[in-house]
Amino acid sequence: DIPSANPDKLDFCIANLCEFIISTGSGPDALGMFFRKPIYFINAPTVGFHQSRTIQMWLLKKVFSTCKNHNSLRPLNFDEAKKYLFDEQLLRDSILRGEIAVKSRSDDEILEAVEMCLKHFRGELVEPLEFVKY
Repeated sequence: DIPSANPDKLDFCIANLCEFIISTGSGPDALGMFFRKPIYFINAPTVGFHQSRTIQMWLLKKVFSTCKNHNSLRPLNFDEAKKYLFDEQLLRDSILRGEIAVKSRSDDEILEAVEMCLKHFRGELVEPLEFVKY
C-alpha cells in the first residue's frame, strides 16, 4: 500500500521498507539515517561518518596518476582519488595539467560494487552491519 500519488510519502515508504540505501549524498541518505538503515555512498563525501560501520563509500570513477612521460597510468587508491573527485576545481586543473586521468567504471564494475555492498550488508564478507547509532 505505497501511496504513489504523493512522491514524498513514496520516498518515506521505500526508505522504510528497504534493507539498505545506496545514495549519492543527494537526500535519500537522510531517509536512511531516519529509518536507521545502512548506507552506501557513491561519489559523495561521508563527512562526519567516516568511522561508522553502517556507512560505507565507493566511487563511480577511477582516477589514475599519469607518469611524467604519460606512457603509463597508476590507479589511485580510494584515499588518493577522493581528494580529486570531491573538489571539481582540483580535478579539472589536474586533468588539464596532465597529472591525472579519470575513467568511468563499466556497467559490470558498477554491478559488482552493488553486489559487494549487498554481500557486505548481509554479513557474507564481514560481520553484519549494525544499525546507525547516534
